[in-house]
Amino acid sequence: MNVQGDEPFIDSRLIKQVASSLAESDALMATLCWPVESLCQWQNPNVVKVVRDQNNNALYFSRSAIPLHRDDPNAIQSAFWHIGIYAYRAEFLQEMVRWPVCELESLEALEQLRVLWMGHKIRVDTACVRPLQDINTLDDLELARQNYRVWEKAV
Repeated sequence: MNVQGDEPFIDSRLIKQVASSLAESDALMATLCWPVESLCQWQNPNVVKVVRDQNNNALYFSRSAIPLHRDDPNAIQSAFWHIGIYAYRAEFLQEMVRWPVCELESLEALEQLRVLWMGHKIRVDTACVRPLQDINTLDDLELARQNYRVWEKAV
């Protein structure tokens, strides 16, 4: 299990969900996504987007706005953002870390692209709950601090 450092508020239900997703599939790796909620989020390169096949396996991850609706470039109905949590099969993780960085991984700065490049499946289910804020920029950090103070008072 790997929860990325930019996900300090990850809900424990998502950790359980991604572990179950891996256990119930033949994929070697699993992660989660959530529907894109705004045009701004979709166009933000700090928000990683994912496109899946009909079986919820990743086709591609990108910092670009994907998938692009050819006839309506502002349509975000089919867009999902990736949540920074992964579950791996132990033997696969040991193998994966020995692979060289691939071109797509270098271009996008996304390590999961190495797995797709090598021809393996990544299971990507829609999260069972909306993820709380991740932190990618200084502005995100300040917002997280403000939100934390609010959450702390509510407890």
